[in-house]
Amino acid sequence: MRYPVIVNYFMTHKAQIIKKSKNEYITYSGFSTSYVWMLKEGVVKSSLILKDGREFNVSYLQQGEIVSLLREDNIAEPLAPYNVRVETDCAYLYQVNRIEFWQDVYKDQELQREVYRFYRKELNDAILKIRDFSMSGKKEALYTILLRFTRKFGVPFQEGILIDFVITNEELAKFTGISTRNSVNRMLHQLREQDIIEIIQSKIYIKNIQYLEENVVK
Repeated sequence: MRYPVIVNYFMTHKAQIIKKSKNEYITYSGFSTSYVWMLKEGVVKSSLILKDGREFNVSYLQQGEIVSLLREDNIAEPLAPYNVRVETDCAYLYQVNRIEFWQDVYKDQELQREVYRFYRKELNDAILKIRDFSMSGKKEALYTILLRFTRKFGVPFQEGILIDFVITNEELAKFTGISTRNSVNRMLHQLREQDIIEIIQSKIYIKNIQYLEENVVK
């Protein structure tokens, strides 16, 4: 568990539990929100809409991860930084009022330290993503995303790692900034021909993770 103190706060402070169905949005980028959420069950996706109308995926979030904690702490209803959409059949979230949350943060030094650790981790992740994509070509960007998904959804399978979550080629394109899913199709096809990956029940099985690791920006 990455942030046990924050998780414990949501579980013990009478947070409201809300249910959202697949493809339902929790927040919209640029719209005000007065809550902080932590994911209790399911998977959600955060994304941005670019100026040209294309969607750029930021991350998938799982159980125990904080869905919305960014923006100024002293504003009752700040603008949400991302669209956040449910990707599983349903998702359950802990929901607390953000003003009450921050008041509790300032009263509890242990909670405060962990919240700041969360911010530092978010900043470090953002820096690494900028490095990865600014210095990568299309193939390297795809390999980087596949490696990230092995860390988030990966389970041991045969001689490699299965990404135990269905991710479409269109969604992969949105994570990498590649313009079309057809480009992703071609690159995945090449990896299959090289026996690097295999598609099993619409899930990506990484047979040779070392190949991907050797061909990304370090």
